[in-house]
Amino acid sequence: MNVPVAVGVTAVLVGILLFDVPALAQEAPGKPTNLKATLTSSLSVTLTWEAPPDSDITGYQILRRRPQEGEKNLLVHVADTGSTATTWTDSGLQAGVRHAYRVKAINSRGVVGPRSNFVNAVPEVMPPGKPTNLVAVTVTHDTIGLSWDSPGDSDVAGYQILRRRPPEEGSLLVHVENTGSTATTWSESGLDPETEHIYRVRAVNESGMIGGDSNRVWEETDPTPENTAETVPAPTEELPSSHLQE
Repeated sequence: MNVPVAVGVTAVLVGILLFDVPALAQEAPGKPTNLKATLTSSLSVTLTWEAPPDSDITGYQILRRRPQEGEKNLLVHVADTGSTATTWTDSGLQAGVRHAYRVKAINSRGVVGPRSNFVNAVPEVMPPGKPTNLVAVTVTHDTIGLSWDSPGDSDVAGYQILRRRPPEEGSLLVHVENTGSTATTWSESGLDPETEHIYRVRAVNESGMIGGDSNRVWEETDPTPENTAETVPAPTEELPSSHLQE
């Protein structure tokens, strides 16, 4: 008995589709692993994870849930980071509120893979880090200017300046409570010539918390500039010989 041609063609097509099912399933990237959450600064959480072995990863999807805010399920918080970086920071969070996270990989075809492991984090208000590389960039007979590197916290709102003038002051005292600026430079004028000044700087965040001390800078103002203008004597008029007395 001859098998109809149509039946044979259908069987071939079914076979091809069945053969290709594993290939289609492999289009999705693998899942990220070892997801961790770290409180890196005040009211911020940094996620880190390990990438799946796929070579065509182009970004990651961030899922987040805040149970105390009435969120019952993980929601897409960031659809696509657009980066292969395996770290991401969630900032501007509410202190004391639990945040749950998972991460998914996205490949070059836009296919989203399975979810990573699950992590929890409860942000809290933390003091900022300490400024670094404090140096004196300007020193004159009456002025000292300082410069430093920010601690890198996203919520730094200003800096506290500490100063000591030995020998009359035995310890560093708060000279400026808060500069009220994120600028990493500051100077003061009206100082006495040839006087010693010791400085440290602290960061102040938006919550008013103060961080640790920077390194110490010890500078002495310059001497008073001398008047270098030369006094030229008035020319002496030579009298004629006829006016000289004998």
